[in-house]
Amino acid sequence: YTGSGYSTYANGTEVAPIAGVDNNYAWARESTWNVGTGTMEQNGTYDMMGNAWEWTETYIDTYHRVFRGGAFTYYDETILSSAWNELGIMESEGPAFGFRIVSVPEPVTLVFLSLGGFVLVRRRRV
Repeated sequence: YTGSGYSTYANGTEVAPIAGVDNNYAWARESTWNVGTGTMEQNGTYDMMGNAWEWTETYIDTYHRVFRGGAFTYYDETILSSAWNELGIMESEGPAFGFRIVSVPEPVTLVFLSLGGFVLVRRRRV
């Protein structure tokens, strides 16, 4: 989401990123690259398009799960589209599969906790 509408790609446009410059797909590199090597995307993240397939929480059945995002091993930029996803066997593994770990910076966490604590204190006094 760009703030005013949806875009096909995570870069906020309808134009596919350039392989090896903006992101890692189409064998631009021999393997995955370090996160942050490409161009920052519209939501402040990196490598949501390309680099490694990301497993999602969507289960199809006992053996299959959805993955998305594209990988360095695929040539077609349509795999980078926000609308594209693929069905995979959960036991699949390899250098092109992964998952995203998210970390909330500590100052933000402290702000959230302090606001939550204030709300709880105010409720007790009322």
